[in-house]
Amino acid sequence: MTGPWGTDWVSFLGVTPSGDIQAQTLEPSPDGPNAGKNTWVSHDNGRHWTSEPKALPTLDLYADLGSFPDRPHELVISAAAGIYTTTDSARFRRIGVPAVSVGAMAISGSSLVAGTSVDSYRSTSSMAAKPPTGYQDWGWTGKAPATIGNVIGGVAALPGKDVVRVRIGFCPDECIWLERSHDNGTSWQQQTSPVPGSSRSIAVDPGDPNKLYIATYLTGASLYTSTDGGKTLTPQAYDGAEGAWAVAAGAGNEVWIATPKGLFRSTDSGVTATKVLDGNVKNVAVTGRQVVAVGDGLVKISRDGGKTFAAAQGVPAADYDAVTVGTDGSLYVGSSSGLFHGDGQHWTELTGLPDHEVRSLLATRDWLFVGTGSSGVYRLAVR
Repeated sequence: MTGPWGTDWVSFLGVTPSGDIQAQTLEPSPDGPNAGKNTWVSHDNGRHWTSEPKALPTLDLYADLGSFPDRPHELVISAAAGIYTTTDSARFRRIGVPAVSVGAMAISGSSLVAGTSVDSYRSTSSMAAKPPTGYQDWGWTGKAPATIGNVIGGVAALPGKDVVRVRIGFCPDECIWLERSHDNGTSWQQQTSPVPGSSRSIAVDPGDPNKLYIATYLTGASLYTSTDGGKTLTPQAYDGAEGAWAVAAGAGNEVWIATPKGLFRSTDSGVTATKVLDGNVKNVAVTGRQVVAVGDGLVKISRDGGKTFAAAQGVPAADYDAVTVGTDGSLYVGSSSGLFHGDGQHWTELTGLPDHEVRSLLATRDWLFVGTGSSGVYRLAVR
């Protein structure tokens, strides 16, 4: 089957309940989000095609389509920013929220900012003691974010209303943009030209908000560092690290880098680093002298600033991706099969998540926020 689109990149092909064929096409661009896109409809099994460009500003790229049995004329479409209905492929009504992967979260002012597989979302209701009845929405503006080149790899809050995030695009290989918000994550401005690699984590020095650290992989570096608030980024490489999954900043220029080959510690703001723990370390959390590292088959804890580590007792064997420390000092760790709370010696599984794949964790005085692999964000009261 061919069409008038002039590209080999067909991102979606589906048959509607009425028998029409819908195709969506892409013409890649250097930065991904500005790729040329179009929606095409055929009423005669692909012999003739009509362009439907009005669908793109609202939905971007489709993931699936169907209909309700009693309304076959009304399409139901799954797309980047939610679930929609339409009768003309031009006007859309959102009836469901994004079922996205949430890899990073940050608190900025009274807002929770979630970095997802398609853009970042901001919500103030998720911080309220009792959100509005039925609340599940995340700031729908009527225009979908770009699906391609818009994965948010890391989010971190700065003093005041500023937030920084790492966006992953294609240049044409994977590359990183550092972006900054001055309004709690409502709008974003690009800080630097793109740099090579991909990222799942960004951290801010607790004593100097101008010092930023971006964990990176798919490149020769393990970390990008900045001393000017993100205006410039300097790549840092460490012998034997082979990239980095996550980064955490401690006091006094201390930086902890979780890598496929172990946990590394830097005492000079990431310029040099030394391995302190073996294993595929996926994430790390630091509070004072306590350092908690998680990864493939490991949860290890140091109480002496990283001089020695001991394996957590009683936690199930799993591959852990997420870790955070509660305001009471207790630990939360998340894997592809569940969420656990403990003190290093005793653990309790926190049940009730419909999606057991835990990608990110964030603890406040009142709430534990859980970013899942495909179902958005959930919260649990912790006091």
